[in-house]
Amino acid sequence: MVENDADYFIGNFVVYDGKGVRGVVDGQQRLTTITMLLCALRNLFQAQGFNPLAKGVHNLIERPDIKNELYYVLQTETSYPYFQEHIQKFGKAGVAPQAGPEERLLKQAHDFLRTNRSKNGKRRSWI
Repeated sequence: MVENDADYFIGNFVVYDGKGVRGVVDGQQRLTTITMLLCALRNLFQAQGFNPLAKGVHNLIERPDIKNELYYVLQTETSYPYFQEHIQKFGKAGVAPQAGPEERLLKQAHDFLRTNRSKNGKRRSWI
């Protein structure tokens, strides 16, 4: 994106409201990718010592509800608890990772967001 002059369109989301809880009909992968990017940015900010920025970004991932109980904005069922514990969670994971195929793909995608390759093929860390 940095070296590309073209516009980028992420696409539409189709959601429904089911008794106060919104569900996603189309766009789950895009929301997952956006969440992983936010998590990678949060971790980069924290690693660089920008703790207020890290906490601010984390507030886009996890926030309090009306009872002041924290919840993840993006709720997943199929990759639970891996996605919550190893990507969304701010700090050390509390649950050993599940090594299923979906979790391995999530880990690969998250690792990709943390490491990028420049045009000459050399690895560079950008997140």
